[in-house]
Amino acid sequence: FLAQCTMAPLSAVTAAREQTLLTEARDSRLAATVTALAQALGELAATQPDENARRELLVRAVDPVRTSAAHWDYVFLSRGTVNVHTPTLPDAGGVDFGGATDVHGMRFVQRMMDTARSGGGFTEWTADLGEGRSEARRAYTLAVPGTDYWLGAWAPAAVGSKKPATGVSGQAGQAGQAGQAEQAEPTGAPTPRALEFHALRLGWLAALGLALLVG
Repeated sequence: FLAQCTMAPLSAVTAAREQTLLTEARDSRLAATVTALAQALGELAATQPDENARRELLVRAVDPVRTSAAHWDYVFLSRGTVNVHTPTLPDAGGVDFGGATDVHGMRFVQRMMDTARSGGGFTEWTADLGEGRSEARRAYTLAVPGTDYWLGAWAPAAVGSKKPATGVSGQAGQAGQAGQAEQAEPTGAPTPRALEFHALRLGWLAALGLALLVG
């Protein structure tokens, strides 16, 4: 009886700690990728004075970057509240999402832009997925140095929840696209240590790839 009373709280504490570590690893993964990419894009943008050519250059650089091995874990590029490029949503390019609100009426794209321009950080909002479904989301955004562009990457606020297989960006999510297919996170989830290492590796690979492109 005493052993059971002791182990039950210990199990709960261990689970809570594991969840905290996974959340921290997720945040590190988003922040590391966006930060490394933003710095590299700032250097890349400085090499191209023509605005149209610069825009195309930044889009090509952002398109293949992912914050994990999953296709929908992309990085999106914006200018003001206008979406410049979201890899999985080509039709969103050029759309102004300044008036987009979440289920609580918060203008989350405006909030993400303000956060990016004030030095970067996280923004949370609740997306309307349609058919009475919603999902809490958390995005890291940061300005591209020397430009008026900014980057963002998002993930579900609850670690281990499902994400849209086709990708609903942090900016286009307010459209509430009904019937979006969902795909569960891969089984056999890595440890928090492995996730942190993966985040750093993704960030450095993004920076290295863009450095080679500049070269």
